[in-house]
Amino acid sequence: LDEEKREWERVRNSEDLALLKQYRENYPASPFADEAANLIQDLEAEAADVPEEELVEEEESEIELSAIIMELEADFVRIPGGTHELGCDRVDRGCNPDDGKRRVQIEPFYMSRFEMTQGLFSRIMGSNPSQFADCDRCPVENISFEEVKIFLDKLNSLPGNPYFYRLPTEAEWEYAAAAGGNDLYAGGNDAQRVAVINRRDGTEQVGSKSPNAFGLYDMSGNVAEFCIDSYAPFSNPGQSSRFRVVRGGSWDDRETGVLIKRREQIEDRTALPF
Repeated sequence: LDEEKREWERVRNSEDLALLKQYRENYPASPFADEAANLIQDLEAEAADVPEEELVEEEESEIELSAIIMELEADFVRIPGGTHELGCDRVDRGCNPDDGKRRVQIEPFYMSRFEMTQGLFSRIMGSNPSQFADCDRCPVENISFEEVKIFLDKLNSLPGNPYFYRLPTEAEWEYAAAAGGNDLYAGGNDAQRVAVINRRDGTEQVGSKSPNAFGLYDMSGNVAEFCIDSYAPFSNPGQSSRFRVVRGGSWDDRETGVLIKRREQIEDRTALPF
């Protein structure tokens, strides 16, 4: 009886017809069998009253959500763990010597091989804030850090989503961009080959240039990328700041603006088209 009661407590509020029917089959003599039968009858009656149009819309919505999750899943690559030194003494590599240095240990994590596209963003949020719109495969831009947080909250709450999505830390971003090497840019030392830069008319489709050794595209150029960290010297990471770290540079930068080591900062509520 104790087992029947525990199982009944588990299924009684689920509103899951399959679970309720399975309970009746497993425990036909249960003192809760009649209550289970009544719940099954009520749920079947409710399902019969749902208009066919609503059922079709619900099914289409579930299919779309599954497609979004599968697309995201396919784009992510595993970044192996390792050590990395943040900061350097060389201004020609994009460093600010005043930031100091800090050696960090990076645990393995996953990162999307592409920047978030306008098409996928629109399907999740129902709108597209980008200035250079009408390009589903171009990266979303003109979005603030606060808006990114809203997007991530919605993405993480999608029905059926088994993952937790977040921005990378600055250490993770730089480690992933460098991909174990010492290149100037993410993917090599030839900015024109790996980065969308020096443009007058905005972004290009994601993945238009060559990837780095981890298989990541556009870590240099196209649009700049938020990190979760507040901007602070590497030598004093706990220093308070109202600015957020931005890395990678964008389509309107020259070569010096998309160096792996270069850091930028922006306020949480500021949105720019790069």
